[in-house]
Amino acid sequence: MSRRISRQSLRLAVIAAGISGVQGSALAGQDAPPPPPRQAPAVAKAPSARQAGNSAAGQPPPVAVIGVLDKRQGNVAEFTLKPGERFQFGRLAGILRTCQATKPFETPQSAAFLQVIDQPPALRGRPPSKPVVAFSGWLFAQSPSLNLFQHPVYDVWLKSCTIHFPDGPAPKAATRSRRASSPAPSPAPSPAPSTAPAPSVAEPPAGPPPQD
Repeated sequence: MSRRISRQSLRLAVIAAGISGVQGSALAGQDAPPPPPRQAPAVAKAPSARQAGNSAAGQPPPVAVIGVLDKRQGNVAEFTLKPGERFQFGRLAGILRTCQATKPFETPQSAAFLQVIDQPPALRGRPPSKPVVAFSGWLFAQSPSLNLFQHPVYDVWLKSCTIHFPDGPAPKAATRSRRASSPAPSPAPSPAPSTAPAPSVAEPPAGPPPQD
């Protein structure tokens, strides 16, 4: 009986020690501060189209020529703009966003993205009207009917867009190969034609001396 009791007491002691160890580890985990959150790696932002265009060394920005007409008074104006520049004509205020053109070896085509705001005239006894977006889109020089600027008083169109395309790579200097640099071998002299010796002519034998 004493042995059974001792064995049961040992088992109970082992079980109690395991339970206390588990509880202690659980409490230690609760008291420990949570790990700091991981920071996401910084992602580099891609440069905008304008920054990429300006970063091209030695390449000037494109230049667009915009024509504006006042239909009532017949006034015509012409504005030479770079991307980001603005113009003012009567009630219209516009800004050129960008312009594009085909390469020299392609069919000539040019387009410009333009935004125009119309400021309506103030009427007596009424507060001034808010500006209205009269146009925001592409204008095409060779095909203006694709996207017309429609306004009862003004007309705006694209005349041209000039882009300086980068030059191609410079041609590499012609390098002479070893064969080309070495002197050309002189042609071997042709052998002289062999001449056969002329046949010898036998002289007639001397006859007896003449008798008197």
